[in-house]
Amino acid sequence: PDVRPLLDALDGHRGRSWTVDELFLVHSRLPRSGVPGEQPRYETVARWELGASG
Repeated sequence: PDVRPLLDALDGHRGRSWTVDELFLVHSRLPRSGVPGEQPRYETVARWELGASG
């Protein structure tokens, strides 16, 4: 998919700087039973340690 329109929409955004040491890919398992109060579950699918830049 072409994500350029999304990148263009965010072009002017400037937020606070932050540091990250790891990146996680997470699978969200949403409730299906209809039981009140049931919460989603999250499963880590992959994890990457990030090195320092510079």
